[in-house]
Amino acid sequence: MRYFELRENEAPETPWHELRTGQPAMFYAYRGVDGDPTYAVLAPRWQARFGRKYLLGDGIYVTPSRLIASRYGLPKLVKVTVHNPYIIERAYGAWDLVNLPVDEIRQTYDAIIIKEGKSSREDLKQAVIFPEHADQVVFDVPKPQFTTLQKGARVKIVAVHPQQLRFHPELADAVGKIGTVGSIAIGGHPTVRIKGKTYQFSKQDVEIV
Repeated sequence: MRYFELRENEAPETPWHELRTGQPAMFYAYRGVDGDPTYAVLAPRWQARFGRKYLLGDGIYVTPSRLIASRYGLPKLVKVTVHNPYIIERAYGAWDLVNLPVDEIRQTYDAIIIKEGKSSREDLKQAVIFPEHADQVVFDVPKPQFTTLQKGARVKIVAVHPQQLRFHPELADAVGKIGTVGSIAIGGHPTVRIKGKTYQFSKQDVEIV
């Protein structure tokens, strides 16, 4: 299910958690630029064990996290289109990737994407787009303008349900305030962060700004 679009007259973006092996998709992510080029290189002992220089092989690396991208340099927004990605649902550590047949995957797929993963110190959520498909990555794109509810969209509170006020009386003066969507629940109802606190709202009670 795809539940939002980023721009008018553009193919809908696929949320990171909805990416599927073999399913074409477009998504936005971050890439660190102008940082230490050796930071992403595996240590020599790991290169020997993995049989490659980089975790997922050569290519253009991106991540859905601005914070992770900042470790590799200045985080820049990129637009990525994949036609036939290979998806790793979860990696429980770098050891899960030691025997990943990167060369074989590269013959069939245009990217490898780790949807969820943690090593001892690193968040492993990332994607590599293989070099021969570099034209599928658009660099330094402007920040998307949201047209429907989704994570990151700025919204104005236009109403507060009376039942919500019973549990959160501090929302009595929330109408007119601006907040940021943190997540979308089943039914399309958003959580909105206002002044450091997050509240659940009905989708009819907010409007995009």
